[in-house]
Amino acid sequence: MNASSDFPRPLLTVVTVTRNAASILQKTIDSVAAQTARDRIEYLVVDGASDDGTRELIEANASRIDRWISEKDAGIYDAMNKGVRMARGAWIHFLNAGDVFVEASAVERADLERRKSGIVYGDYYRIYPGGFRSCERSRPPRDIWKGMICSHQSVFAATELLRVHPFETVYTVCADFQFLQWAYKEGCSFTRLDFAVSEVALERYTWRQLEHGLFQKWKASRATLRRPGTDLVFAAKAVALAGKQLVKKVLPLSWLKAVR
Repeated sequence: MNASSDFPRPLLTVVTVTRNAASILQKTIDSVAAQTARDRIEYLVVDGASDDGTRELIEANASRIDRWISEKDAGIYDAMNKGVRMARGAWIHFLNAGDVFVEASAVERADLERRKSGIVYGDYYRIYPGGFRSCERSRPPRDIWKGMICSHQSVFAATELLRVHPFETVYTVCADFQFLQWAYKEGCSFTRLDFAVSEVALERYTWRQLEHGLFQKWKASRATLRRPGTDLVFAAKAVALAGKQLVKKVLPLSWLKAVR
């Protein structure tokens, strides 16, 4: 473990959680190292006891990583909560293994030093299997009850918020969504950036996984915001997903976007 305890509190902590990501982690490390604001960034890697060479790759990049651990965890949000507990930055950002900042000035452009404590977020690019790239626009915070307004890789959150309300690991695929709903419910400030923060590498999901994710988001929204109309909105999403499944069977060569 590489550690340093004698530098002032950083502006931002960037956390990368990994599990057997040796083939994709290097570009994420490179992206953080290339940030023009790197001297104000604390970079943490939280590895889930990988056995594919990820730990060795982390060790080879130890001079570019401020602190890291490699140990078993109970899933991605448990690992992200470990990152929160380790973080010393006033703000925190999660950049998964394989994901990158869109540009070297992304953190500098977010201008976190003058932001009020809360949530700062922007657009992001989806990188589909096969290389297709699509810019996804963020949505206003008032839409959070309907679904994710951005990717968590495009969110800068005040670290203290996640100390007060860590990711709820009962939501195995949407605890980030639930956290943003909670922040909105508590009246936290949301600042929407006018540029893309990150490029997010998408995995191929099964229809069962997509259905499970939609079901968890519905449960989270009902439990957290309890907005009238929630059931109707998510029922419509379920119908749309079922329609995509049907079309996929009829047109197997078409590429269909996953429901957010």
